[in-house]
Amino acid sequence: MPYDRTYMACAYVIMKSGFVGTALTVARYTTFAQPEGPSSFNTFYELTLSDWEQAVGLTCPGLDGVQKILRFAL
Repeated sequence: MPYDRTYMACAYVIMKSGFVGTALTVARYTTFAQPEGPSSFNTFYELTLSDWEQAVGLTCPGLDGVQKILRFAL
């Protein structure tokens, strides 16, 4: 299956002693977090990242980027 675009990102978190970390290294699919997003897919074009994070419940004061997702997953 040919892809129109490829997006790459890099992030890291330093783990404290006694904690275990995992990483997803390659993903060839798109997954939307639950609860599902807006009813119209075109609405995604109008959302800022901050608006999307708030819409799906990823608002964690004091945490940035990947740390928000890690806290949400725990």
